[in-house]
Amino acid sequence: MRWSGAYYSWANKTIRSRIDRAIINIYWYEVFDFTQNQYLANGLSDHTPMLVQFLTLAKPRSIFQFCEIWCMHQNFNKIVDSVISLTSSSPLSQLRSVMANLRSHLSELNRDNFADLRAQQEKAREELTNLQMQLQESPGNTSLIQVEKDLKSKYSDILSSSMALMQQQCKIEWIHYGDDNTRIFFAKAKQRKLASYIYKIKDAKGDLVQGFDQVGLTMQTFYKALQGEQNTTKQMVHMEVAHQGPVLRCKEFTNLEIKEAIFSIPNFKSPGPSRFNNGFYKVTWQELGPLYFPLTYFGVPITASHLTKIECASLVEKIIARVHLWAARNISFVGRVRLINSTIFGMYSYWASIFRLPNKVTEKIIKICRNYLWSETGDYKKVPYISGHHTCLPKSHGGIGIKDFAAWNKATIAKLTWAVARKKEVVIQHSLPTKQRLSKHLPPLDNLCVLCSAEEEEEAHLFYNCSYAKIIWNELRKWW
Repeated sequence: MRWSGAYYSWANKTIRSRIDRAIINIYWYEVFDFTQNQYLANGLSDHTPMLVQFLTLAKPRSIFQFCEIWCMHQNFNKIVDSVISLTSSSPLSQLRSVMANLRSHLSELNRDNFADLRAQQEKAREELTNLQMQLQESPGNTSLIQVEKDLKSKYSDILSSSMALMQQQCKIEWIHYGDDNTRIFFAKAKQRKLASYIYKIKDAKGDLVQGFDQVGLTMQTFYKALQGEQNTTKQMVHMEVAHQGPVLRCKEFTNLEIKEAIFSIPNFKSPGPSRFNNGFYKVTWQELGPLYFPLTYFGVPITASHLTKIECASLVEKIIARVHLWAARNISFVGRVRLINSTIFGMYSYWASIFRLPNKVTEKIIKICRNYLWSETGDYKKVPYISGHHTCLPKSHGGIGIKDFAAWNKATIAKLTWAVARKKEVVIQHSLPTKQRLSKHLPPLDNLCVLCSAEEEEEAHLFYNCSYAKIIWNELRKWW
């Protein structure tokens, strides 16, 4: 039996041993829900008293959980095909929509065919037993023989479904030989379920807390206190870099590699947030296989369109975690400015150099930085002394020197276009017929710029130094 308290149950002065135990069998799990053996203080006796506690469990909230027995039903593939035909969008959105719509259909399938398998098993066995007794009285009745055959098939299907359900609940490798669906596997499933319950725990102060509700509150308080803290026990990574590392890092994943990775995971492993275990993906691979692909690459989402607010949630969460970590320290105003310009801006610029981030995401990050700058936290607690526009001005112009996130995003995206034009492999690079270049192959010409007639006509002058070009750039800047 599950126990708690002192480890040694017998003592003779300095000699101690564990000789007293509470032993139970598989029938115990069928009668009682949650029991626990607690070793108390021995007092004047050599033996430690044992207190068996019979506790009542709170009924957990019903959540969706994929059952592999649903795949055995003849209508399972039809349900999946009908749901897929209703969605037509990007692969990621289509896969998310299919899983969301399948939940209601599969729940209905479970209520109609697999609800209370044990009661169905008892009913099917009783029907088969009564029919076989009738068949004993009239062995030559062909109609009874056919009915017996159908009842045997029905009873066998229910047993197979019940055994598959027990296998999934036990989450262990199923035996290949021996009795199928015996009492020990039902007890094993219940024992594993009860082992996950925690009735008592010590809080941060070292005090013992008992009761399922109090244990839950203690855990919640503990993990809330960890928010914003950095992990100081990370394992050291081997610093040796393989020679084929750059090639493997740039190599794309093939569909065969993705399939082999998914099929190598056992079905009894815990499901992900979607509540669909790996058995579902194996059965529906033919229909849903083309929709599986990596969602991120080097920390940024993979998308063929503009980023959405949801896809940028990880960036916002990382910035909030950093701000919560810094809020616990007494950092000066100048230090907060340096942290925003270095750390937070570095995290933002990595994404901004690849994508044009949504305006709401940029505004959210600017709001977090503003609140941290003036109130030392990510929450709004203090009115800023100056406006956001003056905050981003250089110090020589009366500002604080914080970089403008929105303007930087536009500049980095424009830089990508400029990088394509300045690439060495581009044929049109350095081919502008300026007077400086033409003078090398033609008779002497007037090299002055035709626009301003002030300096020599070359690429840098035409695009940047020319007074006429500066007027054009100033007008284009107003469009932003």
